[in-house]
Amino acid sequence: MNALGTLNFHLNRQLNAYNKEDPSPICVMLCPLAILLWIQQALGRGKDTGRAIANLCILAFFFLLWTGENSAGGRDTCSTPFCLWDVNFHRGERRYHAHRRSITDAYIDATDFIGLRFDDHKNAIKGEQMGHGRFFADAILVAVISNHMKYLRFHRASADVPLCAALEGERWRSVQLPEIMAALQAAACTIRHCHGVTPNDISTRSMRSVKTMALFLAGIRGECVKILER
Repeated sequence: MNALGTLNFHLNRQLNAYNKEDPSPICVMLCPLAILLWIQQALGRGKDTGRAIANLCILAFFFLLWTGENSAGGRDTCSTPFCLWDVNFHRGERRYHAHRRSITDAYIDATDFIGLRFDDHKNAIKGEQMGHGRFFADAILVAVISNHMKYLRFHRASADVPLCAALEGERWRSVQLPEIMAALQAAACTIRHCHGVTPNDISTRSMRSVKTMALFLAGIRGECVKILER
């Protein structure tokens, strides 16, 4: 403070610069897992785009993905959607990329560990990997990833096809962020009587928030959670 009782001019300018670089965090409502399961049941057996939306919601929850990593059209320009070449299957000490035609569907079903490799994604070091082991991951996640990878491979998707892609006619189309948002809001509206979460409360960031809370409640160290969150 200066003699006039106001904040020093230089400090005031410095604090204003911080505000521009680091806006205050936006509080979001936690997304109950029941909403994601409702989407999986409602859309998981429908058309290609509906199945992709349902699978992407599960992927975003378990892997704490930013909105620009599981869909196209997000505001976050620091990340891009994960592609088929970013997925690795591990069986014992052997590792295969998901886009390799040499691996079979039977190998995918029997894999021990499924990982996502970071490339041009927010706050991540290129080449690092985050994944889930079959014996530690939820059975829903294993089934979703396996089926989604087999779907992309069955239609002979190239290595650079995003995981958020769905086949429309003979062309791949990326699922857009508003489509995932619409699915979340429809689920919240349908089962709001069970959890009290309204369509206005929920957003695509809610999936990251609830997974973070689940990790804390499971006793995972705060430092590990921060690393996973990036």
